[in-house]
Amino acid sequence: MSMGGCYVAIHKDKLNELLDDENVSLSEFVFEEANAALMDKYSLEQAWDAFRHLFMEDIPELLGEEPLEDTDLGEGCFLICAEDVANIAAQLAAISAEDLKARFESEEFQTADFYWDNVWREDFDAVAEMFEGLVKYFAAAAQRGDAMLFYIG
Repeated sequence: MSMGGCYVAIHKDKLNELLDDENVSLSEFVFEEANAALMDKYSLEQAWDAFRHLFMEDIPELLGEEPLEDTDLGEGCFLICAEDVANIAAQLAAISAEDLKARFESEEFQTADFYWDNVWREDFDAVAEMFEGLVKYFAAAAQRGDAMLFYIG
């Protein structure tokens, strides 16, 4: 079984409500089809760790910095507050295709050990396509005032 990384954008007020209610299962909420209109999801698939390595120096909060304890969502679940979503959106939007390519081709990235490195180190086009989707996803979430969960599962 492989471990994929996924973002779940939810309006900050709704997410705070969910986190404050000890009777709520985040997993049940996220995967309940009836709740689909309340959130937006974006999967980094197995590239989550490649993205962490590409951006950890200048956008360390990309995968969330605040771990949520005692959650039932994934193998690790992190909160990204609405303010950080807006900041990340701006930082991602400022990264050009040339900069992404330079990060990808850097010795640091090409020699790093990360999850599924043999796949993601070889496929710039897939990384670039996923990055383009991530930029749009964060921009839309920031526009709506969303906070996010990021989980690995």
